[in-house]
Amino acid sequence: MDSSLRPIFVHRANRNGTEDSICLQCSVIVGTSVWEDDLDRAEKIHACNPDPLAPWNALMQRDQSILPSCSDTALASYLHSPSPQNDELVVI
Repeated sequence: MDSSLRPIFVHRANRNGTEDSICLQCSVIVGTSVWEDDLDRAEKIHACNPDPLAPWNALMQRDQSILPSCSDTALASYLHSPSPQNDELVVI
């Protein structure tokens, strides 16, 4: 990869004495360590995901079976109740 296209990283100190290396292009924590060399290695091998929502979508698909369906929740009864009159204020 061209060095001009390499992402920029920032380091954030954690309470336990470690530092996170965060890619500013894709906002991923690429490494956590107390050693600068570990963070440098993680930054060198990092490649931004072209689809930043891919991990979220994979997690949602994986966990779909353990999440309650909307029809099983109190929210469903609220959503399926008759709509309020135009002059009523609904706060959610």
